[in-house]
Amino acid sequence: MRLIIDSLIAVMLAAILGGVLLYYRDQQRDAESVQAVQRSLARLHEQVLYHGALRESKDNLPFPTKISPLWFGGKLPTNMMVSARQPWMDVAPVGDMGDQPPDPIVTRPDQAGFWYNPNRGLVRARVAPGFSEQETLNTYNILNASVLKTLSNEPLAARKPLPLPIVIANSEKLQKTPDVNPPVEPSNQPVGEDDRPTLKVQDGVLPVSD
Repeated sequence: MRLIIDSLIAVMLAAILGGVLLYYRDQQRDAESVQAVQRSLARLHEQVLYHGALRESKDNLPFPTKISPLWFGGKLPTNMMVSARQPWMDVAPVGDMGDQPPDPIVTRPDQAGFWYNPNRGLVRARVAPGFSEQETLNTYNILNASVLKTLSNEPLAARKPLPLPIVIANSEKLQKTPDVNPPVEPSNQPVGEDDRPTLKVQDGVLPVSD
């Protein structure tokens, strides 16, 4: 009888110890995931500032209108706090001056792991729902270095983010639009006393008025 009791106690202690180890292992894994997402956000912000300084936008905006996956050499920043099935990134519409996404909690398959606001040059990481609203809020604040008191997840239509592929397609279409003021080249034609100076355009010769 004593042997049976001692065996049960040993099993219980082993189960408790195993549970404690699993808890701390999960805590460590969560901490590593948070750090990985924070590094991803840092990489994204770095590229936004770099390409913004290059003034690559046709409108000469202070920040790029999109974040291209090609900027990262095949090693995309990832958000490990949401499912890998979520899109990589979506983009705030023109005129949205918010500093947080209108839908920071991932509850739909069309929400991306990252949200980029080109109007402000800001990138945020979304989070999956936690066991409680407070846990979800704490995770979001830690990831994004924010101090929000609540998280709203009911975006207005005017702030609905745009999928990144659509933003990239629109940007490429804009870049292919011909310039309304095509460059002109000076004519090599010699100018005589009675000749009028001319400028050669791409499709002909355009006289220049005196």
